[in-house]
Amino acid sequence: MDLSLDKICVSYDKEDVVDKISLSFLKNDWHFFIGTTGSGKSTLLEAISGLVKISSGEIYLNKKSIKEKSVLKELRNSLGIMFQYTDRQFFNHTVKEEIIFTLKNKKLKLELINKKLEEIVKKLELPPEMLEKSPFELSGGQKRMVALASILINEPKILVLDEPTVGLDVETKELFFKILKQQNDEGVTIIQSCHILEDVAEYAKTVTVLKNGKIQASGLPEEIILSRKILEEANLEPPEILEITESFRAFYEELPNFLKVEKLLNYLEENKNVEKI
Repeated sequence: MDLSLDKICVSYDKEDVVDKISLSFLKNDWHFFIGTTGSGKSTLLEAISGLVKISSGEIYLNKKSIKEKSVLKELRNSLGIMFQYTDRQFFNHTVKEEIIFTLKNKKLKLELINKKLEEIVKKLELPPEMLEKSPFELSGGQKRMVALASILINEPKILVLDEPTVGLDVETKELFFKILKQQNDEGVTIIQSCHILEDVAEYAKTVTVLKNGKIQASGLPEEIILSRKILEEANLEPPEILEITESFRAFYEELPNFLKVEKLLNYLEENKNVEKI
């Protein structure tokens, strides 16, 4: 399922918050938007999700404009949406009812609903006793996992996520990304914003840098994350891996840049006997 944007704009008070964005997201892509606060990331994700109206431009699903009602309906049925403030997505009394809400609306058989619920609870490692609690009484991390469960139980083809791991502890964050990677490996397209460049380096297949609502750069993670020039122009701090690499460069004559720490460590191990400067 391919999704593309053609010069889309979103305006507030006659000012473009998103300005002529053109991008394509192919099936199985994992695309990260990065940029400082106010760069337009959240608004762009809301536009892609159909939650805000675009003032100009076109959004296409499989090369068909979503201005066609049938195409818009298909897009909405294909999307799983999760934003920073998960409380705003909850409106049921229990976690169980929250997770299965959409399935009940689709009037699926109770047996199938319970089967899907059991599968998603196991996959996301949710404690069974949590199901009878109010989603509003949960911790921040638990709320995010419940929100994710309510999305994934519907088997979306495209996930749109706005800073989905903000505030998560290390263990929950690792589980969250593990589940997202499983989804991506199974063919789900993921479009998300993120402010932690180490996470972008770890999981991104493609990256777009936004600044003042415009695309500053877009491409492969190694082209974006490892470019000091691009990051500096966007007022973004380089990832720690670049600083670590620089500290070793004085001892290794031709040390390349790496996106991941483990690859740097492997290189150092393999070249430990290489003559140093």
